[in-house]
Amino acid sequence: MSGVVRFHVPENRLGKLIRAAGGKAVVNAVKDAAEGIESLRGDFLSELTEILSKAETMAGAVKGADDKEGTDALYGLISNAIGVPSACGMTSLDEMLISLADLIDHFKTHSMWDKQAITIHLSAFRLLLNSESVRDSEGAKSILVGLRQVSERFRRTPPATQAATA
Repeated sequence: MSGVVRFHVPENRLGKLIRAAGGKAVVNAVKDAAEGIESLRGDFLSELTEILSKAETMAGAVKGADDKEGTDALYGLISNAIGVPSACGMTSLDEMLISLADLIDHFKTHSMWDKQAITIHLSAFRLLLNSESVRDSEGAKSILVGLRQVSERFRRTPPATQAATA
């Protein structure tokens, strides 16, 4: 078994492409991406309006802390929407969605439900969605501070007391 051994090393075409000059500059690519996202802003807003409408209907249908199916559906709808507002520069609206998802999660964890707290968050959702305050204005910050106070109220009070007050 004597013979010539040959090694075949394939050409690294991907490496050549990466090293080759050409394509868009990073600055231009980022600018184009931002313009592309901004062009979708109207679609994002209509989608968020639809989510708000569904959330209001679902929240109204939740029968209380024992309605696992209703609370799970509402939590899923809200948590799936997180990130959409930030994609088009509405971080305040995203913070509100996170606050609402956290509140629903807290209620589910402690087997409780407070329809008024959910309604307050959904009203803030509507206000932020339909106003210029979504661009991190003082008004948006005030709304978020108020929502934090609502959420903190439930985190401070022992669950047994909360269930009695709901």
